[in-house]
Formats: sequence, C-alpha cells, structure tokens
Amino acid sequence: MATGDGSSARGSATKTLTACATMLGRWQHARALLRELTVSHKALSIVLTDDNKTGNLVIACLEPISIRSQITWEDSELAVDAVQLPDGSEGFMVVDLNSNVEIRCAAIEVRENVKLY
Repeated sequence: MATGDGSSARGSATKTLTACATMLGRWQHARALLRELTVSHKALSIVLTDDNKTGNLVIACLEPISIRSQITWEDSELAVDAVQLPDGSEGFMVVDLNSNVEIRCAAIEVRENVKLY
C-alpha cells in the first residue's frame, strides 16, 4: 500500500537499482553499443556483448532526458544510480566514468539474453 510519502517509489527504485547492479556486475568490461533511440516510445537501448560469453545485456532507458555518449565503446563499466531529474521528479542515471558516458532517464529496464532483430 502506498503511503503517499514516496516510500513506495523509493522501494521500487531500490529494487531496480539492486537488479541493475546484479546484472551489470556480470557484464563489466563488455563492449557497449547505443543500438536504438526510438521517438514514439521514447527509449534508448544500450546493448552489452562479450566475445567470451553467450547472449547479451540490454539496458532500456525509458523517457531519456539527456544523453552524453559515444555510439560504441569497449571495456564498459556501467553503473546505475537514482537521481532527481530537471523537473524535480525521480529518475535514473546510467554512467560509465571511464568512457565519459552519462544518460539520464525517467525509468530503466535491464534484461539479459534478448533476441535482437
């Protein structure tokens, strides 16, 4: 039950951050690719691959606010944190400090072994 004080949203953000940390931990030092930016659903897809692993990790940045990144980079060390967005709402920031990557978005989804078309 939501209490109206934001604790439900914080709990959801904590679950998201925990899931992101777990999955990103398995894909450290992978090759990263900004694969797709869609306008209709406002989403940015980042795909991580590794020649020594099967599958991939796909990070979907939903409602991206700002993007600072190369298109591809090696030896990624991505992390996700909760941040306050410019409009005052809570959101997420995807960073790779070694590669000068910073993406801010309203929501984030992370999935492994996604079939890409």
